[in-house]
Amino acid sequence: MLKEIKKIKRGVTRITSLNERWYTKFSVNEKTGLRERIYYPSSTWISGYYPKGSHFYKWLAGKGWTEVEAVKQAAADKGSRVHWACQELDEGKEIKITDKYLNPSTKRKEELSKEEVDCIISYRDFLDETKPVLLAQEITSFGDVYAGTADKVFRIKTPPTNFGDDHGRSNKKGKVAAPVGRGKSISNEKIDGGQVWIVDLKTSQSIWPEHELQISSYSHMQFNYKKMGITDKEWKSRKLAILQIGYKKNRKGYRFMEVEDKYHLFRNVAYKIWENENSARKPKERDYPSVIFSKFRRQKA
Repeated sequence: MLKEIKKIKRGVTRITSLNERWYTKFSVNEKTGLRERIYYPSSTWISGYYPKGSHFYKWLAGKGWTEVEAVKQAAADKGSRVHWACQELDEGKEIKITDKYLNPSTKRKEELSKEEVDCIISYRDFLDETKPVLLAQEITSFGDVYAGTADKVFRIKTPPTNFGDDHGRSNKKGKVAAPVGRGKSISNEKIDGGQVWIVDLKTSQSIWPEHELQISSYSHMQFNYKKMGITDKEWKSRKLAILQIGYKKNRKGYRFMEVEDKYHLFRNVAYKIWENENSARKPKERDYPSVIFSKFRRQKA
């Protein structure tokens, strides 16, 4: 069933149902000259069609489908609440442990859990250590056949080291080796003026290939980067990173991982699979009655 219709900005709406997420905006039909609503699938939804790898399927095999769906929903709720809190931190606001945030599933404001507080504290630590300049956050835009919302665009002079990361180790040159088969090494050398980063926040302990495709898709959306104070040269050399917060596998509690741009896999693999599985290019429509009853049973009553 429909879960949320959210107006992002003038002329742009996000529609979320149980298994779908669409963005919509108005466009002028070149033939008729009339305005019409155009639907774009979200990059997160598309990326989810990319094969997840053997580790995920082993995890899936050990759980029932109902449990898997419950875990996914709980993770989504946690991610949303943490994202809202992190957004407020970036706005310079204070967050009390007793503050309440909306639970997307229950539609009620609830106090933060211990895990959510841990995530927020680790994000605060990232901000205080790295001192990133916030150029934009929660920015929605469109690609050629998709749309999405990027978490953060930062300018960072000195990227953090993942000191104590079980998946990486410091070397003599001051770099942190990335996990095998994931991401790149990150130099902690200072960059004059700062490096532009598109950063995606994750509250999960693991990074799957679809996460890398997701942030890669953000990098190719139609951003007005000059409005963010970014030059053409800086945008051309932009970098991508996933910031895991509430991370339990190192002493810092967060992990900043540079991600290789894999837009070609997003566009040529994940999108093609999504396109094959979703022939309709708009949300599924069906009329529902406001009240459900059986005429047959009513006649017998």
